[in-house]
Amino acid sequence: MIINDTQIQTEAEAYKARIIGDAIVTAFGAHKINFSDFSNDFSGVYGNAGSTIRVPLIGKTGGVQSANADGTDDFSIGTKTTQYVDLELSLKYVTAPLTIGELETGAALSDWATSLAADVVEDVQKTLENKVIASGKSIVIGTADDFTVSTLIKKVRPEVRKAGVAEPVCYLEGGHYASVIPMDKDGFDANTPHFGFSKIAEYTSYNDGVVGFAASQSAVAVATRIPQSLMQNPSYLTKYAYQMPELGINVLYLEWANPSNGTMTAGLFYLMGMEVANGDACAVLMSAEPSVSEPSEPTEGEDNETTEG
Repeated sequence: MIINDTQIQTEAEAYKARIIGDAIVTAFGAHKINFSDFSNDFSGVYGNAGSTIRVPLIGKTGGVQSANADGTDDFSIGTKTTQYVDLELSLKYVTAPLTIGELETGAALSDWATSLAADVVEDVQKTLENKVIASGKSIVIGTADDFTVSTLIKKVRPEVRKAGVAEPVCYLEGGHYASVIPMDKDGFDANTPHFGFSKIAEYTSYNDGVVGFAASQSAVAVATRIPQSLMQNPSYLTKYAYQMPELGINVLYLEWANPSNGTMTAGLFYLMGMEVANGDACAVLMSAEPSVSEPSEPTEGEDNETTEG
């Protein structure tokens, strides 16, 4: 974890910055979705909403021959050209009131910051899960009671394993995770390869019937940046910019006061772009085949036109 310390003037500020940074790491945790599992760009260079980041895909060469706008080609490797994805950055954030009580003790501030960071984690996980769902490939792995290591190795891995990249990662909701990992998890490290996957981790799924997803590093492209306009805005009293290679994400912490009532608010801000770059290298894991309802017959006087807006 690297903290931009230009705003840190005292030992108390350094302590506070460390508490918030540790809270972000805790919220993501060893068993949460991690951007460093995929093709990513989390440069410490600041960015702006609407700007485009070109992310090279890990292990993907050949096929793409277009040059950059200035006629150069940044990603040449010998005679081959690395495939890449252009991602547009969007500003994302979560905010919450900050009280004197939370500022008075490290434990209270840590709890408050961890809760705030958990909202960032939830947004990241939802976004990534929905992107993988939209990519179209699904694998039915059954209920947690029926799920085994054999299913993971024989049914899931061959569908997402791609040559030239590290073993794929697999994220599973709690029941399925417990089916392949001992309940006490003693000695289990989510970042140690198991069963042909470079990582097997627990996460919370957000869509009915979805119990996990698996992907190779080339499947998803992600870019994050610190928002430059916010970092340069003098209205914010406190600014801690975190570059977190271990998470593959950049996060900006800000505090500001409401002059009309004296209350404090703080938040976590980040620029993010994310797309599924290789749908053949990722799959959503389903407990059962999704049900498809038959379209109903229109009743008398009803037509089949739909309107938007």
